[in-house]
Amino acid sequence: ARDNKFVDEHYLKTLERLKLTNPAKYKIYALNMWWEGNKGAIYADYEIFTHNIIPQAIGLDFWYNDPNALTYIREEDIEGEGRKRLYVQEKIHISGQTSQQLIREMDRIGVPKDVVIIADSARPEMIADIQGAGYIIEWVKKYSRSKQEQIDKVLWYSLYINWPNILNEIATYCRKLDKQTNEAIDIPNDWDDHLMDSMVYGTTYFKSWEIDVYIW
Repeated sequence: ARDNKFVDEHYLKTLERLKLTNPAKYKIYALNMWWEGNKGAIYADYEIFTHNIIPQAIGLDFWYNDPNALTYIREEDIEGEGRKRLYVQEKIHISGQTSQQLIREMDRIGVPKDVVIIADSARPEMIADIQGAGYIIEWVKKYSRSKQEQIDKVLWYSLYINWPNILNEIATYCRKLDKQTNEAIDIPNDWDDHLMDSMVYGTTYFKSWEIDVYIW
């Protein structure tokens, strides 16, 4: 990350502070030493982009003490590339918001009202408030293994993300480790994952597709 030309000076200073405050994260964020610090990484292969995208879908994860997380999602099929690209742009990552505060922030940054928002189903009252404000919103379908299937769908793509908070989350988003074998199992850790959840919710908008070869 320190060699990335798109990372600004403030973020570089934040990375260097991790050397003292959290050496494990420093290895991941600054040195890109993935398997030193996050065994079982779910999204170990991605690119960073810095332009704005026009969303085809929007993902939204609700919290209060932790951040509300809203992402723009766009799928692109590039001729000659084996996988489609999935662009995920962080737009909101703010803690302590009521539904009305969240709506005001969505209005302020110009979240489009003609694009479907796919949101966390755990807060139907917030979904109702956002719908009442003129947005198209529906809740994500949750069932046994739905999270794993949503993650699998994202893994079919060549993943492109922006930063800073989504970069922090993706770097430490891992599968749980078996307590006896210390090997990764097919269950994601459920902490510091709000933008990750927002991303998979939004991606459910797209129809499934296949490529000739897929390696886990």
